[in-house]
Amino acid sequence: MPLYEFRRRDNGEVIERFFHTWRRAPRVLTARNDPKKDLPKGVRADRILSGRRKDRHGRGWQPLYGEWPIHSDALAYHPDQVTPELKEHIGADIDQDGRPILTDPQHRRKVLKAVGAVDRSGYN
Repeated sequence: MPLYEFRRRDNGEVIERFFHTWRRAPRVLTARNDPKKDLPKGVRADRILSGRRKDRHGRGWQPLYGEWPIHSDALAYHPDQVTPELKEHIGADIDQDGRPILTDPQHRRKVLKAVGAVDRSGYN
């Protein structure tokens, strides 16, 4: 079951709620659609786009939505190969392990194009 986070409008408190996969989590949580039924009447909470679910091995939590920035292992270079010219060519910062730091989906597409890589299972 995915775990969703909601931020209360009145005091900013973060509330966590589980929703079954067959039941879509609402964008606004109210006393009427709260699965735990402990949200006071008249209080609303907005969904934070950081839903999480158990990973397939059951060891920990994994984000439902992409979390940016991404440090890409697939596009990584050996740290000895990283030069300022390389950073300029691919248009991304590179961390100390040689992994490009991708800031958003559009930036990821630009870096993939600059490197000549193709994402066969992605959204290109």
